[in-house]
Amino acid sequence: MKKRLSTIEATALLIGTQIGAGVLGLPYALRKLGFLGIGMIVGVGFLTLATAIAVLRLSELRGGSLSEIAGWCLGKVGAVVMLLSLSVLIYGAMVAYISSSGELINSLFGFDRQVSSYVFWAIFSLIVLLGLKLSGEVELWMNFVLVAALAIGAAFVFPEFKVANMNVQNFEGLWGAAGVIAFAFVSHMLVPEILRGVGDERKAFTSVKLGFIFPMIFYSIFVLSFVGAFGAKTPEIVTTVLERRGSFGRFIGVVLPLTAIGTSYIGVSFAQMRNIEGLFKTSRIFSWLIAVLPPLLIYIAGMKSFVKALWIGGSFGGAIYAGILPAMMYAGCCRKKGALLSFAVYSSGVLFAILLLLNLLDLVRSF
Repeated sequence: MKKRLSTIEATALLIGTQIGAGVLGLPYALRKLGFLGIGMIVGVGFLTLATAIAVLRLSELRGGSLSEIAGWCLGKVGAVVMLLSLSVLIYGAMVAYISSSGELINSLFGFDRQVSSYVFWAIFSLIVLLGLKLSGEVELWMNFVLVAALAIGAAFVFPEFKVANMNVQNFEGLWGAAGVIAFAFVSHMLVPEILRGVGDERKAFTSVKLGFIFPMIFYSIFVLSFVGAFGAKTPEIVTTVLERRGSFGRFIGVVLPLTAIGTSYIGVSFAQMRNIEGLFKTSRIFSWLIAVLPPLLIYIAGMKSFVKALWIGGSFGGAIYAGILPAMMYAGCCRKKGALLSFAVYSSGVLFAILLLLNLLDLVRSF
């Protein structure tokens, strides 16, 4: 008998994929935007929720992976563009996870950095290979640890909160910040798997709503705590400030990001495996290897930038796959079109297209 995901396990997969590495970079990305940054989190959160619901509606009609659904709606070109945009997001992020895991394990236990990265890759890749049910169960328990660690971390710094730090309105880097926020909400690749895993449309809808609304609230509180405490001086990886606050603070400062990247790694690599398996009709083992080996090889070759992966992934891969393509797919294929959802989905597509264009212009100017 096929094992089904419970609603809470499905929700945990979505939350674990989102409240991962992205949350660690949000306070730094929004450090100069004050309360505007909180508004951006809520705005992008609802826009991505709308496109996630659109993906769920399409999954009900077609089934299969996100790339397969894109192919059904937009043809082979759409399927390839979806897979490429996903790959930009997923492989870039996975390289960052593998690299940063070694640093964190070294900091906590003193083990060799590179060996620690290989061990992290092996353990979490094996969890992905063993299936959706196990991935959901692991995500559920890791989410408890992660949310507790994030909450403790925020509580550590909240006494230093200053309203003046949140009143700073500096629009420099606004579009880059939007890209990092987008990265923090891009778990759309899991939506078809959630529907397949729970086997019930209403339960899947509940999981998708909770899977986006909870991170939206949590991100807002987390950013409010750290930016309110440190303002423009917020560090690039916010947990570094905890490592200077006694042994317990150091422990939380390491466990928090390590758990975050672990939950994210499971979600994105499982989705990539399923996309490859569904689009190219390859075996499970082969699809798994194509999903998890390239990031390891890129890491070995020397590509180890964490923060840059968040920006590239959200601004380019995330903008296309979580905003532009879902809006196009919804317009062409979805039969159940409510006025409010349609407005939100099309608005998301337009705004993500603008985000993509502006970040492309910034990238060109940087050369």
